[in-house]
Amino acid sequence: MGTSPFSRYRYGGHFLTISSAWRGAGLLCALCVGSSVYAGTLSYSGTFTFDSDVETIPFTLTAPGVVSAITFGYGGGTNAASQVFTAGGFAPSLALYLVSDSSLQAQDALGGSVIPAGGCSNGTNEDTSVDLCLDATLNFSAAAGSYILVLSEQSVNDGLDPMSYPLPPDTNATTPPFMDVFGNQRNGQFAIDVTLPDASTGVPEPATWTLMSSGILAGVAFARRKRT
Repeated sequence: MGTSPFSRYRYGGHFLTISSAWRGAGLLCALCVGSSVYAGTLSYSGTFTFDSDVETIPFTLTAPGVVSAITFGYGGGTNAASQVFTAGGFAPSLALYLVSDSSLQAQDALGGSVIPAGGCSNGTNEDTSVDLCLDATLNFSAAAGSYILVLSEQSVNDGLDPMSYPLPPDTNATTPPFMDVFGNQRNGQFAIDVTLPDASTGVPEPATWTLMSSGILAGVAFARRKRT
């Protein structure tokens, strides 16, 4: 399915090799989130600093089920946690990968379109100040297994997801950052709701998500140093 993002992960201005290290980081995930079983919707939000930043949400399905996600950063809206976001964030891309072979399972790198009656074709919210619907959605029937959901900015260089090719280290993809493909200046805001089926485990709660991400990245960096 093309180049794996796990070999070209950029964090804090550095590329980390993750493909094999991600499996080793599973223990770190378990330490951070425990062995709880979860079903329902979790809400995550934050702010990117660079165009090339990414956020990752790992989870495991012990049985087949539907995984869905919707973002609110670009067009704004109210998430499942009743948090209200104003329009203005960057245009997001969502990609779902299967950890066992790093294969791309589902992706939305384009967003929706404005419909004549108002609103967006994909059920997200329109940013009426620019008449665009660039928030992303996913709705995927997944087999049992471990997955990682990746949120990144839509590429403004060649239409590819930023995870699929190496960005220059320590630089933004655009200057100034967070310009959308139509030339509109945006900011680093992101917000996403992720809905998982029954028998979902290893899901990072929003309160522990940042700590868990830091732990995984530290483990990946350690594994990378050992290999070199």
